[in-house]
Amino acid sequence: EELFCPEEPVGWRNFGGEYCYYINTDHLTWYEANFRCIRRGGTLASFHSQMEMDILQPFLMIHFLKSRIYPWIGLHRHMLHEEEFVWVDGTPMDFKAWAVNEPNSEKEQCADVKVESMTWGDYFCNHPRPSICSIRKISSIKSTGNEIATPPCTCGFSTEVLLGVVFCILLVSLLLGIIIYYLSRQGKVKQQLRKASRIS
Repeated sequence: EELFCPEEPVGWRNFGGEYCYYINTDHLTWYEANFRCIRRGGTLASFHSQMEMDILQPFLMIHFLKSRIYPWIGLHRHMLHEEEFVWVDGTPMDFKAWAVNEPNSEKEQCADVKVESMTWGDYFCNHPRPSICSIRKISSIKSTGNEIATPPCTCGFSTEVLLGVVFCILLVSLLLGIIIYYLSRQGKVKQQLRKASRIS
């Protein structure tokens, strides 16, 4: 079965393997970059073998070697277990290509790829830089003489990330509820004190 890159939106590149790639040269934070990839139907790129890294290296070196500004990939620290890194598309962490002495800081929550060595480094998520999107190739299924392309994977954030966001929202809601309750109680106490002072 033949696999190929989606025609829309334009810009996906086929280097072989299971994935197509898109190079975003706009300098964005890690979160903005991943959202841009999601809008294209993919996510920030995940890598699961040295071969996937090697086939992409010549193309990345053309774009980024001279500037030494390394692009984001879809690797980030687990929200509950910060010593662990996970892929944003939810695929397993079955391959590692960390540079020497990387990762080296728990404050650096996201990862980029050093194109000259195709190794990873952790970095501050809010620092703008270019990025690499990936999407699984789609297959062509012939039916009644017409080719129908299966929809691309639209994986978003991993389950852990979504659970973390939901937890944060619930926590903020709880804190706001406590503050509102406290303020309302304070208001009632002041009203009672005013009434008592008038009676006296």
